[in-house]
Amino acid sequence: MTKPHRITFVQTHPVQYMAPLFRYIAAERHDLDLTVLYASTPMPDQQGVGFDRAFQWDISLTDGYRHRILAPAESSRRFDSSSFRGADVGPVDEALMATRPDIVIVPGWHSAFYLRAIAASRRHGIPVLYRGDSNLAAGPRGIRRPVWGMRTRAVLKMFDGYLAVGTRSREYLRHFGVPEPLIFDSPHAIDAARFASAADAEGVRAATRARIGASDDDFLVLFAGKFTSVKRPEDLMAAAARLGSRVVVATAGSGPLMAETRAMAEQLGVRAVFCGFLNQRELPALYAAADCVALPSQSESWGLTVNEALACGTPCVVSDRVGCAPDLIDHNASGAVFTMGDIDGFAHALSRVREATRGGVITRHSCRDVLSGFSFEAAAEGIRRGTERVIKRRDAALASDEHPRVVATLGNMVSVFGLERMSFEVLRTLRERGAAVHCVVNRWDSSRVVDLADAIGASWSTGYYWYELRRRATMRGRMLAVWDVFRTSVDLLRDARRFRPTHIFAPEFNAILRSAPALWLLRRLGTRVVLRLGNAPEHGRFYNFLWRHVIDRCVDQYVPNSRFIEQELLQHGARRLQHRSASAAPVAIAAGHSRPRHLRRTDHSAERTRSSPRRRCAAASTRFRCHAGRGRRHRRMGAPGVRRLSRERPCAGGAARSGGGGTFPRFA
Repeated sequence: MTKPHRITFVQTHPVQYMAPLFRYIAAERHDLDLTVLYASTPMPDQQGVGFDRAFQWDISLTDGYRHRILAPAESSRRFDSSSFRGADVGPVDEALMATRPDIVIVPGWHSAFYLRAIAASRRHGIPVLYRGDSNLAAGPRGIRRPVWGMRTRAVLKMFDGYLAVGTRSREYLRHFGVPEPLIFDSPHAIDAARFASAADAEGVRAATRARIGASDDDFLVLFAGKFTSVKRPEDLMAAAARLGSRVVVATAGSGPLMAETRAMAEQLGVRAVFCGFLNQRELPALYAAADCVALPSQSESWGLTVNEALACGTPCVVSDRVGCAPDLIDHNASGAVFTMGDIDGFAHALSRVREATRGGVITRHSCRDVLSGFSFEAAAEGIRRGTERVIKRRDAALASDEHPRVVATLGNMVSVFGLERMSFEVLRTLRERGAAVHCVVNRWDSSRVVDLADAIGASWSTGYYWYELRRRATMRGRMLAVWDVFRTSVDLLRDARRFRPTHIFAPEFNAILRSAPALWLLRRLGTRVVLRLGNAPEHGRFYNFLWRHVIDRCVDQYVPNSRFIEQELLQHGARRLQHRSASAAPVAIAAGHSRPRHLRRTDHSAERTRSSPRRRCAAASTRFRCHAGRGRRHRRMGAPGVRRLSRERPCAGGAARSGGGGTFPRFA
């Protein structure tokens, strides 16, 4: 059995929605060794901020998992998200290191306590995962939004991996440039079994409706939350007034707008029952009694009330500003979405849900089916996947200077089929022979490619690879292509500076074009470039020019798959050392690495001399020929027998000379 990953989760205080997840991981996930660090615990009045009353949760939030509380409760602390220093308890290095974490998970940066944990982790070389529910809709608007965007983009770079709780969370991360392979789904989840069993208890629904005063024919709508301007409880009263007298509104919660909401209900003639604040054990009965739960919020990063309602089998009507809307609201299964602030749209959405529930379209079973994917199991699995990938990326073995160090440019790869598997077979062989391999992938859809890189123990990073390169394009398309080549080349040079490669491996010619300036420069600094080809070059003057004057100047060795591709390469003006089979790529790299580095630089210098303008003009009349005869044996790293390929071309004085000879493996 593999050793479990030690995970330290950092939070300012115990939260009723997170404690069940921690208990699940501690009890069920033996591959994750969890410790939770809390800054402190809130006092009853601190817990009740926003509810206008002091309270404590009626379920334990710290039982069933390993945790540590760093500082005792104090009346001066604040735990709401708007207080940056309210939960700051000073340095956390000692407490964090005492948990011996492989990975640290931090839910954001809105507290100084979280920033201290991130800084301590980075000082000690421990990867940090982000797991938050921020989304683009919750960000500020107007002149503050660009500043918010720049700050968010900068802060997100402090993390090594990212756990997305839903669709909008993933969109938020992608918007700010987080590479797709570093985003892992770890959805928001609640203790659905507890809510479902309490809601399904015999007689609970009927007794609760009777206590509220709602008959079987009434449409009971529930609002559960704080009475604040962000939650917009008045919108529910205004929408309910448009639905007639058979609608009853029940509310669970308290807050500064409760009196105004009550007055509005009386003014509009809405049958409303204000239940006040209800604790965790009391909520399932009210969810079970309701026909619909309404959440008209102006801003809601997720909306775990929706999870709770669906677990009880009750559909929801939410505004389009509620973060969970794309994930949990299905018009034919779990509720409806309306535009925030649109009262008529709100009323229409409530009416649709009423008709759908009475017509049997939306049922308790359909609501729970929608929620089934948002489970503790899925959340924990996302944490495991994120942890493993980030650790593998950090710990990818780097070979010593005695072995080749290969950078593979794989930005054009998305799916995993023949070309991709053959390329990774080459890289796997190199890894088995002691080479260090680093893969450069795209940042928008490369998770499957990164899985292959992780499987062979290669490190990886992301390059630009954003715009398509087309032969025939508009002026804008051409400018974007030039920008893409520039940015992708800059990223490759950045990786080369960090990884110090001896070789660049390109699996197809587009990878050369994408990074042509960087490859041209790296060749002149002594790095060998190997291009593997599975398809022959296309014909035409454009492609002849492209291969002779662009690709060939960026490549040291070609590895064609067949003799036909070999001949096509020669006809297109390829001059470099060449091999004929895909299996020869590791041999080509190993053979190139066996040469002293200063000699490789000398070779490039000589090649620049041969590629002078005078020689390039003479190359127009170049003639190629393959010398038959028995190939000589190469013993380096098991190389097969090879056949010498050379080319003769006229020099300025008319004499022929050999230029850029190469070797090809012999086929059986």
